[in-house]
Amino acid sequence: MSEFDQGIPKINIEDAIVLLSTIATNVSSSGNQGIFLWGAPGIGKSDLVRELAKRTDREFIDIRLTTLDPVDLRGLPKINEKDNITEWIAPEFLPRADDKSGILFLDEINAAPPSVQAAAYQLILDRKIGSYRIPDDWVIIAAGNRLGDRSITYQIPTALANRFTHLEIIVDNDQWYNWAYKNDIDPYIISFIKYQPNLLHQFDQHSTDVVFPTPRSWAFASNLQPLRDKDIHLYLKGLNGTVGRAVAQQFIAFLKHRNELEDPEVILSGGKFAYPTRPDQLYITMGALIHTIISNTTDEKIDYYFDFAKYYEDTEFADFSVLLIKELIQALSAKDGELDSGYALRVLNHPKYKQWVENHKQLLL
Repeated sequence: MSEFDQGIPKINIEDAIVLLSTIATNVSSSGNQGIFLWGAPGIGKSDLVRELAKRTDREFIDIRLTTLDPVDLRGLPKINEKDNITEWIAPEFLPRADDKSGILFLDEINAAPPSVQAAAYQLILDRKIGSYRIPDDWVIIAAGNRLGDRSITYQIPTALANRFTHLEIIVDNDQWYNWAYKNDIDPYIISFIKYQPNLLHQFDQHSTDVVFPTPRSWAFASNLQPLRDKDIHLYLKGLNGTVGRAVAQQFIAFLKHRNELEDPEVILSGGKFAYPTRPDQLYITMGALIHTIISNTTDEKIDYYFDFAKYYEDTEFADFSVLLIKELIQALSAKDGELDSGYALRVLNHPKYKQWVENHKQLLL
């Protein structure tokens, strides 16, 4: 057990969304219970809550407590001359009674100064602050880094901690691949992570490095893609500052082999080409082929893709032959969000896929 282990259950993002959707659906009967999401930097806690709001058709308000002063939550005072008392005007970013149901997301709560936390605690514990009250159909979700994540964090008081359901969010590579395909992440980055899955998220609590690979930083790295063919040196500097020098060097070395490979359009049009014979080349080619099919899905491309996969069945890369088909289906179904999407069905209904299933039915059982 780690010195920073707090006894919090670990859960991947997709399972967390399902669990939190249940809590959000029954918020009217859940009392004051909020949810606290713990996790390493860059793991996707904020995106998780945003996706939860989208799936449950709720408003989403994101408050970064590290940017606030205590008065920002309480609001400003005004004089009620009729009753000769001071009243507080709630800030405009808090939900109103006439708003539709929603999620109030308090991010970086355990990194905020204690004075700001104190104001947030009243909002969480009592669902009100001053005369302001959170509408009953709003869920409060807080998030913060773990105590050992080299971030500024403060211990959560026991009374407050007990008002939360606590979950630690962890990385699930398969879920990230689905997300990456759906969000048009650089196909070479996807191929690289497939080849080196431990580099999707590599956070060392004891390292002094300020740059390291995370799901968030790889998404940022994908945005650098237009630079790759224009200025490789500038591209490398961007990678160094996004995923770290060591990982960037590994990715560049991985990319060098793409110039040795055949054009995916040639492979998928029945042209003449040389089959890749090294694992790194195979992963790069797979990423390029899948990207090409996703960009313009045709029966002809699917047909030649199956021919490409079939070639490896009787070689030392027989397992890769199966991986090629599984990855194509995963990528196409992720694009539309479901297995029976229009894209995926073009593969599942293709005669060569049916023949492939027949040939590999023992493996698929």
